[in-house]
Amino acid sequence: FSAANYLEQPYNSDLAFGTGDLCIMVRMRADIAGSGKQTVLSRYAATGGGGLEVYLDGTEKLQFRITANDFGSVPRLESASALTVGAWTQFCCVRAGAVMYTFLNGVLSATRADSGNNISNALASTFVGVEYSTSYPFAGSLALLRISATAPTAEQISCRYNDEKHLFTEGAACTIAGTSDAVT
Repeated sequence: FSAANYLEQPYNSDLAFGTGDLCIMVRMRADIAGSGKQTVLSRYAATGGGGLEVYLDGTEKLQFRITANDFGSVPRLESASALTVGAWTQFCCVRAGAVMYTFLNGVLSATRADSGNNISNALASTFVGVEYSTSYPFAGSLALLRISATAPTAEQISCRYNDEKHLFTEGAACTIAGTSDAVT
């Protein structure tokens, strides 16, 4: 990812979570250690208003922030441990009710109270691989990015991690077999 190489989705009302539940889940592999902020996902508008952000800091700890106004003074939820550079990690950021959670590889990492931030913003675009300003690119790979307006349980998050972890082992091969092309 770079300031010229990222994914952007213009405003989408399906991502206007308001004060409701939400979940961001992705597999990632950070390739560079200690390089400062690396943005995985950002949903915000340069003019301000509600938004959210998921990024790694210079110590490779996952940061999850939600704001109703401006990121300047917003507290963030930081994962309890750093990610291993060069290894695939599943992380999940959840807001359920008035609590924010982060999970690393299916295990609860950290929690923090959310002050009911309304993150609906009709000007917000969603950026993958860079911050809304197209700075702070992510140095690595992302896979299986999912965003939802629901909050999975800890058991569901662990189950997804365990079901998918085999896809991220050396030499993994996966096919959908059978006579139907329906994914169930």
